[in-house]
Amino acid sequence: MTKQSVILSPKFNSYTAAYWEQGTGSPILFLHGFMGKSECWQTLVANLSTRHRCIGLDLLGCGESSKPMIRYDIARMVAFVRGFVEAMEIEPCAIVGHSLGGWIASAYGLSYPNTLTHLILLAPAGIRDDSFCGRYDHLRPLLWRTPVVDWALRLMQPIAFLAGKHKDLQKILWIRHELHTQPSPRSFL
Repeated sequence: MTKQSVILSPKFNSYTAAYWEQGTGSPILFLHGFMGKSECWQTLVANLSTRHRCIGLDLLGCGESSKPMIRYDIARMVAFVRGFVEAMEIEPCAIVGHSLGGWIASAYGLSYPNTLTHLILLAPAGIRDDSFCGRYDHLRPLLWRTPVVDWALRLMQPIAFLAGKHKDLQKILWIRHELHTQPSPRSFL
């Protein structure tokens, strides 16, 4: 699948929406989760595209879609999805959302119920869960845009290797990279 892009109407700030599509039939729009990209759906789509037009969207601030320097919130994400649905003329459609994408999909469904044929939520975020509060506070230093954090993480590499924690450190480095290249997830920490 080759990624394409569409520029949304000025009503939606003329953002660029990156997406891929496969198959023909009734449209299904796939919304990825936190720190994800539309490619996460490709295995599932292989089975559905024989009967449906499957479309994977990189959410605003993620993947290859526009990454404006704004405060990301669910209302803006819903407006972005709405602009995409209008630009692609895929109304009515089914929406499948995972994690953050599930939160956006459910908010979209509340705002535009007559535009959906189905709403499928897979482990959606945005549902009150007090055990979630504060769970990721320890990741906040990874948001700091300073070379000191990178320097400290690099200094830890030999120690992590000796302690058998090299894979854990690599995961932390990956998370930091993703948080700095995809501004949308940064807003939700």
